[in-house]
Amino acid sequence: PVQGQLYKLLVQASDRLARGEKLILFREAVENDFAYKLELDPDNELPQSKKHPKLSHSAKENLAAGRFMAAPAELTAFHTSFVPKPRLVIFGGGRDVVPIAELADRVGFRVAVADWREGSLHNKFPRAEQVICSPLEVVQRLGVAREDYVLICSHQLGRDRQFLESVIPLAPLYIGIIGSKARISLLLEGFEAPASLHAPVGLPIGGEGPEEIAVSIIAEIIQIRRVGSRELPKGADSIEGSRNIFGSGAEQADGRVQGFTEIVAGGLPRERRA
Repeated sequence: PVQGQLYKLLVQASDRLARGEKLILFREAVENDFAYKLELDPDNELPQSKKHPKLSHSAKENLAAGRFMAAPAELTAFHTSFVPKPRLVIFGGGRDVVPIAELADRVGFRVAVADWREGSLHNKFPRAEQVICSPLEVVQRLGVAREDYVLICSHQLGRDRQFLESVIPLAPLYIGIIGSKARISLLLEGFEAPASLHAPVGLPIGGEGPEEIAVSIIAEIIQIRRVGSRELPKGADSIEGSRNIFGSGAEQADGRVQGFTEIVAGGLPRERRA
């Protein structure tokens, strides 16, 4: 299994990805071993000097002769980017939100839940980031951004309206509102509805009860999320759990391929897209 410095950095990367940080892992040959370095990548962009891996002398000869590089050791340096899971920000901590948060977590989202009522989140969302604050403070407290998915479901018209007003200028990928058409009409009065708004929320599957409604909502969010992935080549996946990690020497003595999730948590790597 992967161990040593590489293992420690991957565990560190896992913790930082859970906080929404974008990272780059660098590897470079040092004498008869490899040195690793983990850096923050706020813009998800590499300097021009680091965009292409460095090749050993033998690798350059192989390429010049049209031969395929025989082993990863031919690379004296390379980098790999780690992008955090997408995040679903839920405003409102009622019991009907619990299956939504649980399902979102299971299908690969980080989840954050905000409410203004003391005790409203107690013991309901053990795996979610939680904040208790006024609707106008949520954006700042959670750092809501363009790449987030937002769900409004506190069932308090005035509070939902305050939160919606603070979210719209940020243009998140998805804004969903739970409620009847009549209530949503009142909520949106005076607002110009953005293209990312989905109200009423969810795909029309005829769901009844909190669990089925959760399925319709998460299915719609997945649909929005996967629009861009249709352009990826077969086998490509942005989920870090399915990224194969190749160690070397003491880091992975048996040479077995491991997925990122398996390394840091002992879990099984996710299946890649067919």
